Amino acid sequence: SLPDCLFQSRPALHLSTVPVCRIRVSKMSSLEVHKAYKVQLYPNAMQQELLRKQIGCNRFVYNGLLAKCREKHKKGELIPSPYGLVKSLPKAKEKFPWLAEVDSDALQKAALDLGTAYTNFFKSLTGKRRGPKLSAPTFKKRGSGGSFRIENKNRCSLKNNTLTVGKHKSIRFRGTAPPKR
Repeated sequence: SLPDCLFQSRPALHLSTVPVCRIRVSKMSSLEVHKAYKVQLYPNAMQQELLRKQIGCNRFVYNGLLAKCREKHKKGELIPSPYGLVKSLPKAKEKFPWLAEVDSDALQKAALDLGTAYTNFFKSLTGKRRGPKLSAPTFKKRGSGGSFRIENKNRCSLKNNTLTVGKHKSIRFRGTAPPKR
């Protein structure tokens, strides 16, 4: 099992392109080691559709939560914490039942990413964050090469040149896989 999987797909305009998967493996000990493996995925037609749905749903959740946060900020209300944004996902799934078709861990990670973006933005405004001032989070655009992440260790596995992540079952890949421990 792997702790962190990052998926990136090419722009939706090129249907023949193959998504690229970057797998990060960390070893827990006194010294934490991060290794990255870049592999090329070869999903079948059904898996491609599921990957596209996942990327689209992540963008939908991120942009929807961003719109709500902007409204609250304009009204002078507090923006929810990153975990407060995650807690709003069940209501979104009731309103939009098609969000249940994709992996929930990736949707939660999209909400956490938005919360982290707002946290960093406000910290940079107040001077509590080092480096240049950050701009407010922006909406994600369609067709600009979407991505999603799943960080649950029990949801990722590599076996026999296939990658299994959440609801994405047995996607073939080519590249260097992590060595067996």
